[in-house]
Amino acid sequence: MVLSLFAGLILPRMSGIARSSGKLTVMKASDLLAAFAYRDSIASGRSALKYDGDSRVAMLMRDRSPSRAAGNPSWVPDSLAPHLYLPDDFELRAFVDGSLMPDGGWLIESSTDGTRPKIELEVTGDDVDSIVVLAPWAQSPYTNDRVEGLLKTIQLPQSIDLDSTGQERIQW
Repeated sequence: MVLSLFAGLILPRMSGIARSSGKLTVMKASDLLAAFAYRDSIASGRSALKYDGDSRVAMLMRDRSPSRAAGNPSWVPDSLAPHLYLPDDFELRAFVDGSLMPDGGWLIESSTDGTRPKIELEVTGDDVDSIVVLAPWAQSPYTNDRVEGLLKTIQLPQSIDLDSTGQERIQW
C-alpha cells in the first residue's frame, strides 16, 4: 500500500520533468532565434546561426570583419547570446525559406543588404513536436506546436508594401 502511494506520487513527477525538458528546449530555440533577430537588426556587423551536428549545439555567431559588406566573414561565437544544447533524444531540423538544411550541420547567415530569410527550427523529441519560426520581417519568433498529429498554427499578418498600395506619400 505504501509502495503504491509512493509510485502514485513519483511517476507523474518524473513524466512532468521529461515534458518540461522538451518545453525548455523549444524555449531555448526561440531565445536563440530572438537573439539572431535582435543582433541582425541593431548590429553593424553580420550575424549567423550555426549548428554543429557532432556536438549538437546551435549558437549565434558574429562577424569579426570590420565592414558589413566584407566578402569573407570571420565567424566567432557570440558570447552574449544563448546556446542551444540539444539533448540526445531530440532532433533539430532547420528550414531556410522552406528549404531543408543538412542534418550534419549548417550555417544560416544574415545578408549584407539587411534582409533576412524565413527561418524555421523544428524541434522533435519524446513529448515535443514544435516548429519555431522567425519571419523575415519579425523581431521575435513564434512557435507552432503539433498536438495529436495536428499543427496548431498562429496566424500572423504578412508584411505590407505601402508603396504598392498607393500610400507612398502618406507620412507614417
